[in-house]
Amino acid sequence: MRSHWCREDPTPARQLRPERKPNKILEDPFLHARFLGSSPPPKIERRAPVRGEVGAGSWFLCLLLSLPPSCFCSLIGMAAECESGNCHAWAAKDPSGTLSPYKFNRRTVQSGDISLRITHCGVCYADVIWTRNQHNDSVYPLVPGHEIAGVVTEVGSDVNGFKVGDHVCVGTYVNSCRDCENCNSFLENHCSKFVFTFNGVDTDGTVTKGGYSGHIVVHERYCYKIPDGYPLEKAAPLVCAGITVYTPMIRHNMNQPGKSLGVIGLGGLGHMAVKFGKSFGLKVTVFSTSESKREEAISLLGADNFVISSDKKQMEAHGLWLEV
Repeated sequence: MRSHWCREDPTPARQLRPERKPNKILEDPFLHARFLGSSPPPKIERRAPVRGEVGAGSWFLCLLLSLPPSCFCSLIGMAAECESGNCHAWAAKDPSGTLSPYKFNRRTVQSGDISLRITHCGVCYADVIWTRNQHNDSVYPLVPGHEIAGVVTEVGSDVNGFKVGDHVCVGTYVNSCRDCENCNSFLENHCSKFVFTFNGVDTDGTVTKGGYSGHIVVHERYCYKIPDGYPLEKAAPLVCAGITVYTPMIRHNMNQPGKSLGVIGLGGLGHMAVKFGKSFGLKVTVFSTSESKREEAISLLGADNFVISSDKKQMEAHGLWLEV
């Protein structure tokens, strides 16, 4: 269950611990994933996945919003720009999950905040779950999206790690207590008072709205720099699908060349895992129940082995020993 809350003033917590360096956790995933994905899909269009691309064959697709806001807003018959805190978005109004144009107010930028113009937002199956109220806690109108990439347009007076024009991303969380053991260990996702990027309760008591929108305002702690030259459309899925596989690989020291990695299933996460694994110089074995994915795993993604997990003879023949 989600914990909805309103945090207290975090100033004491900030004085008790060293200042956090922005983007330290996500630098490596971007650097090691520079080759992830092939050509970007058509803009402003949701389409069927293409083999070999990031997230192909899974729910982790890329919803590209890379036209200028004026063009995007014109397409949906809205005003040309988001002005005076007004934000244009796509929202579900009821459990049908159907998205339609919606306009709301983002909060103003506070001293520790960053405002960014959203250029791209990945599509995760969690968006479907909450737009359709499958957890019975959706608050409508609901603006989904938590794989956000964009460009900084404004920074608060206390922000030092970001500047206007920076390429950044925002993931699943936009707040936490910032003063518990987990937060002080940079494990904000384990904080009992975390705030989801959408359908959570923000610091001012309003329901958070996600990345299917023109811009977003977040505290700098929950914003991460994208390295120069890395495509925004490929960065967006990394803050959900990417870190889902990257984090356990790093924690289990699976970034050392020569180690053996097993990947169960070749969906969105599987694609990411194979590509990270090969980038790290690992020997990668893919386990799948679908023979049709063999060529994709070996030829397109570079996996070393492909095993049909439902075939007892294949499993026995390989006799594989894997670190992870």
